[in-house]
Amino acid sequence: MAARYERGDAPPVFRRRDSHHAEEGLEWQIEPPRQPPRHRLRVERDVDHVRLLEIVGQCPHQRDDEVEAPVLPQADVSFRHHPDRGTYVDRRLFRWPYTISRTFRRDRTPADLLTLIAQSISGAIQADDALSQRYHVRPAAKAHVTTPGAAPVYRAPAGMEARDDVHLIVEDGGFLEYMPEPRILFRDSCLSQRIRLSVAPEATAILSDAFVFHRPGEDERFRHFASEIVIERPGGRFLMLERIDLDRLLPRTGKRASFSAFGTLIVAAPPSAPLDVFGGEVEARMQSTHGVYLAVSRLPNDAGLALRAAAHDGRLLRLALSTGWSVARRLLFGEEPAPLNK
Repeated sequence: MAARYERGDAPPVFRRRDSHHAEEGLEWQIEPPRQPPRHRLRVERDVDHVRLLEIVGQCPHQRDDEVEAPVLPQADVSFRHHPDRGTYVDRRLFRWPYTISRTFRRDRTPADLLTLIAQSISGAIQADDALSQRYHVRPAAKAHVTTPGAAPVYRAPAGMEARDDVHLIVEDGGFLEYMPEPRILFRDSCLSQRIRLSVAPEATAILSDAFVFHRPGEDERFRHFASEIVIERPGGRFLMLERIDLDRLLPRTGKRASFSAFGTLIVAAPPSAPLDVFGGEVEARMQSTHGVYLAVSRLPNDAGLALRAAAHDGRLLRLALSTGWSVARRLLFGEEPAPLNK
């Protein structure tokens, strides 16, 4: 409000301009005491410098007169560890389109793992959505975050793009599993998503990112899809970047034409984590499954492992990613996760 009334083109002190009712306008105008009628009031015109105490979300290259509005996550959840209670939620903030309900304790191992299902009231990603989530796991806390089902990404008119930003923070001794269901890309959909993982050297995180084409055999291709996964240390030290940027799906022939579902599972763990046989176990479990292509590789800077999958449909993609998740959980904690029926 202050900036509006300090503008050079704004009328001073709410002065009313009634050009077509001049007499009525004079009747309702309030003049300051001990001043002649119609005197000129001093108007603050020095607006080149924005006087704000703090700017949230300002980019490094911006000048001080370029102000971005603060971007607050629509879902902001923090997990903390208590010596007697185990993991509990100490911050639960959400607004449209998200709703965060109660948590669950489903697994025996790890003992105090808390499961949270983040739900979207809208049920889909629309053309003009600007979504933001943050999940913070503090020392010794353990959490599993997932979604109820696959999220459709609907058509976006020309010039519009949906955005989805997820910020994951895992402190030393913490454990986080971020396992959302795949995105379904509808005809002419346009989505840009980013997952930023800040993981401490002695913390572990498992995250997945997957997408499926809607009606892949027909001429209903998405317009643009971009996905980015960034892994860094809490101090900002960069570890890894994985990026997908697709402007429509090019025509495919041969065996590649049958693949319509793609996903990545990342296990970010300390170098001492017992993951040496991860790739071999995943391959052994999936070798009799047809319609899935798998590849396992180590991440740079000792950031962990990545499992990449291409499948004929969403069901096979889910099977591949859940197999990798089960193997990783067993290698890290000695027991596979309990099935989650959604």
